[in-house]
Amino acid sequence: MYVASALVRMTSAPSGLVQRARILLLAADGAPNTEIAERLGSSRPTVLKWRVR
Repeated sequence: MYVASALVRMTSAPSGLVQRARILLLAADGAPNTEIAERLGSSRPTVLKWRVR
């Protein structure tokens, strides 16, 4: 998850990439999909899609 952590801190990274990294980091911490979606202002299907990938 080192790459995801680095992406979240980058100021020049594309916002979609940063959001995906945040989803993966929260998922790795054990957060449920609904909570991840609420915390990031995303939809639950988006969270599910990135967790599957």
